[in-house]
Amino acid sequence: MIKNKHDIFVITRYGLGQQQDIFYKLSLPYLVNFLAESIKNQTDNDFIWILLVDSKMPNWVHDKLEILKDSISNLHIAHHDLFSDYNLMPNLNFIYKGIIKAETGRVTTIRIDADDILHSNFISIV
Repeated sequence: MIKNKHDIFVITRYGLGQQQDIFYKLSLPYLVNFLAESIKNQTDNDFIWILLVDSKMPNWVHDKLEILKDSISNLHIAHHDLFSDYNLMPNLNFIYKGIIKAETGRVTTIRIDADDILHSNFISIV
C-alpha cells in the first residue's frame, strides 16, 4: 500500500463518548449510506480509512461496522476508550499501531466526519 510519494490515511471519529442507541440509530445511516459509499467510490483506493470508534458502543453497532469492514478492504476500525484515556483524540501512535509500516515515508492524514462525503477523485488529487 505504499505510494512513491506518501501514504494517505483518512480518519473518521465516530461515536466517541456515545453509548446511547438513539445516537447510533440516527447517525449510522449517514455513515453507511453516504461516507462509506463515497469511500468505496474513490477512483484511487490506495489509502487507509481508519474509523475511530468508542470501545463502549452498543454491540449491535459494532456488528454493523464489522459487516461494513467486510465490504471495504482498506477500512480499519480502531477502538478508543474515551473515559479511560481522558481525551477525544488519541495520539497517532495508538491509531496507527498495527496499520502503518516501518518503511512508510511521508504520511498525509485527512479527517472527515461521519456525516460527510468525499468527492470520487479526492484521494487521487491528494
